[in-house]
Amino acid sequence: MTHPGTLNEHIAKIRATFPQISLSPRSMDVLLAEQDSTATEMASRLEGLTAHFDQMSRALKDEESGHPLSEDDIIGRSTRQMLLLPS
Repeated sequence: MTHPGTLNEHIAKIRATFPQISLSPRSMDVLLAEQDSTATEMASRLEGLTAHFDQMSRALKDEESGHPLSEDDIIGRSTRQMLLLPS
């Protein structure tokens, strides 16, 4: 059984770790801009993850159909470029 006083103390400690946010119109504009930037970055990363999944799916289908996998199939051209490996 949790004691209400202990629970309230824990909640207060957690709330104390949150950043203090002023709700002025200017700060709301900044928060919305940051949120938009974060959403854009997340969408870009999701697109990259989707492209990687598609590459791996194609490589698996090729391998299952008897086509040997090349180094580009395994590592991927975009990964090679990202890691600056020689072609």
